[in-house]
Amino acid sequence: FISTTLHVVDQPDINYDMHITSLHRYAVKGLSGDSINSVTLQEGDGTFEDDRRFALLYAGDENNFDQKHPKWLHKDNFLCAFTAPELLSTLSTEYKVDSSDGRRLLTVWSRHDSNRQSSSTPLLIADLACQAGRDEASTFFSDLCGKKVVCVCASDITKSQNNHDDNSDSGETKLSGKHTHQFGNTSSGVKNNGGDTRT
Repeated sequence: FISTTLHVVDQPDINYDMHITSLHRYAVKGLSGDSINSVTLQEGDGTFEDDRRFALLYAGDENNFDQKHPKWLHKDNFLCAFTAPELLSTLSTEYKVDSSDGRRLLTVWSRHDSNRQSSSTPLLIADLACQAGRDEASTFFSDLCGKKVVCVCASDITKSQNNHDDNSDSGETKLSGKHTHQFGNTSSGVKNNGGDTRT
C-alpha cells in the first residue's frame, strides 16, 4: 500500500496519516468498478482518469445534458444501481483503456458466469471512445431494461483518422479535452464544492 500524509488547509498544524490500500475506477456510472494498479495525478489534471466519465442516461433526459459543458443531474435520470439495482446486479463488467490506440473497451458478461474472462462469450464489447461504440452500448442497455437509454460521456470523445475527420468510424481513437466532470457526486457534494462535480 501507499502511505501518505494529508494536510488540511483550515487546520495547518494537524496532519492525518493516510494509507491507500487499493485503487478502483468506476468508468460507467452504476456498473462494476475495476481494480487498477496505479494512477498518475498531476497538478491541473481534470480527475482520476475516466472515473465516472460515462453514464447511461434515460432517453428524453439527454435534452438536459450537454456533453461539452456537462452539469450535475440527479441519479433518477440514469440507468444505474439507484434506479435498477436488481437488473444491474445480474451483470459483471470490465473497462480497460488501451494505451496503444486510445480505445476504451467496456465488456459485459452475465454475473452468473464465474469464468467470464477466460471462456465466456461476452454479452457486449463496445469501444466507448467513439460514438459508434457508445451507440452499441446504448442499444444493449436499452434492450436490457426495456427503456431507451443513451450512453453519454463527460467530454468530447471522438474517433478519427490522421486527418482528424471526427465523423469517421475508422482509424485511431483519441480523447479530446480534459475530463473534469464526474457522474457520481451528490447535490450537496456539488454545492459544497462550488459546483464542481468531482468527488
